[in-house]
Amino acid sequence: MTTKTLLDVLNFQRQYLSMLIDDVPDARMTEQPGGVKNHPAWHLGHLAYAMDGMVAGMGGEKKLDEAWSTKYGMGSTPVADRGAYPSKAELLRVFDERRSALASRVGGASEGDLKGDNPSDMLRPMLPTRAHMLLFFLHTHEGTHLGQIACWRKAAGMEEALAKFGR
Repeated sequence: MTTKTLLDVLNFQRQYLSMLIDDVPDARMTEQPGGVKNHPAWHLGHLAYAMDGMVAGMGGEKKLDEAWSTKYGMGSTPVADRGAYPSKAELLRVFDERRSALASRVGGASEGDLKGDNPSDMLRPMLPTRAHMLLFFLHTHEGTHLGQIACWRKAAGMEEALAKFGR
């Protein structure tokens, strides 16, 4: 595995997020259709918050404060109130800024950096190195949340995002 491979996946996931979210109007970002509680506004904030932690885990600076942890961290509960969340544009700005910071850290990582200990005490027994943690984050964590947005789209009566491939 190379840092280029990780960056390629990071870029693909962002393109897939665009397919999932670009046509969602800001006003619909907190809808909870058909009992689907985790709406796009919460997912964007949660993923930005998680990326912020990954940036710190790769030796970068954590930028998001305790308010982000409360609203988007593990154990937080999404609410349908649109006013309880930043605008779609602001969520995407923070998401992309944290993503850019993570890409910069990954792009500059040496093999030794990737083989370094996973800074997460909770996950280190299963994912011992930073490389393990990055793969988990990109493949499992982010992929799970993108899949949940895809399910939200279906419940919201929107076109399947993967149908946009090749257009």
